[in-house]
Amino acid sequence: QVAAMLPGAGPAPPAHVRKRLAACLTPARALCSLIAAAILLAAALVLLPGAEEDCVRAIPEEMGKVRASDLKPAQLRARRVAEFESVVEPTRPTLREIMALPSAFARPGANSSASLTVVLNHFKRKTLCVQLEALLGQSVVPSHIWLVLFGSPVARRLARVAASYRDPRTAISVIESNLNLKYYGRMQVAVRAPTEFVLVLDDDMIPGELFLEQMLHAAHTREFERAVLGSIGWILPRPGADARFGSYRDLNGSGGVYFPDEAYGLLVERAMETDYLCSLWFTRTSWLAALFRERPSTFATAEDLQLSLELRKYAGVRSVVMPVEQDDKRTWADTAHRLAWLEATTTGPGAAAGTGSNTPTRDKAWWLGLAGGGSSRLVRERPASLREQVLLVITSVSDAAAIRPIYQGLLR
Repeated sequence: QVAAMLPGAGPAPPAHVRKRLAACLTPARALCSLIAAAILLAAALVLLPGAEEDCVRAIPEEMGKVRASDLKPAQLRARRVAEFESVVEPTRPTLREIMALPSAFARPGANSSASLTVVLNHFKRKTLCVQLEALLGQSVVPSHIWLVLFGSPVARRLARVAASYRDPRTAISVIESNLNLKYYGRMQVAVRAPTEFVLVLDDDMIPGELFLEQMLHAAHTREFERAVLGSIGWILPRPGADARFGSYRDLNGSGGVYFPDEAYGLLVERAMETDYLCSLWFTRTSWLAALFRERPSTFATAEDLQLSLELRKYAGVRSVVMPVEQDDKRTWADTAHRLAWLEATTTGPGAAAGTGSNTPTRDKAWWLGLAGGGSSRLVRERPASLREQVLLVITSVSDAAAIRPIYQGLLR
């Protein structure tokens, strides 16, 4: 009967019927309004990150600045600067020089994206929104963003946050698992990227708006076409007088060199080859499978060490830390430097002193890597008289049969 009285359904009902109908519908309208308001409020709580503080849309400006309390003692800074300057290569290009190099990269149009997948790995840190907005605000945006949530206690909320972002140039997807597959897991996901390039990005890295364009330009130059590119690196230690290695985190002069590191005044103004990269990896997707060329000594950590080691060993691919313009944050990979300092996730408490939870495991990983035929920059740069070991790698029965006569000849 009500349907028959609606507009367009026939003659208007009598006045007394309309009055009774309005009286019946008024409570329903009020209830619908309450339900709609509740739905909007729930959506706001889930999708507006600030409401539950699961996700922030802006990083405080002070996060990008070094405080006086962050600086190390002057004597220690001077020693680290001397170590750093001993490995700086003055002939390597600055960022401006890199951007002036001929490049095969063709900048896409305003409504297009580059053949690049960005893999984000989040657990509990509240930086997803600011990361997504930084990526979608790039001068060249990626065609895909994959959010990896492994064992995250806030996975459902983070997935909803990701779903609230829409950009016709970029497909945003969520890969979720109850298992925490950790650092290697995100690399396994990245192997499946459908694009020519992939960028694996830690959750504390907030790139400036020119960053992706710089990386794509460099990756298409002759100088860097055979390199994994990053923004932070470690050069592993030299062997001691007894030909033994110490911990890479030792600060007594026997450790490695981490850079850039504003706490010690170490700035990267020229491209620098390094032993391994930290926090982000920009690479050709086809190279990532090399990470699993050999079984790692551990799956708990050290995927950064393993990736650089395997690519250098089997593919001749270098690891390079890219320079930035210090006075232009648009060129930076991490516009909020202090995030990583305040919430270290790789090495755990006490890492600076070499006693962090993962440091012994990571030391063992790179020691085994070198023992298995890998190399480090400072070992490669030793005098030829000290490079006396030869590694013979045989990967199949047919290769073993072919090389056997030569090998037997060497043993005579």
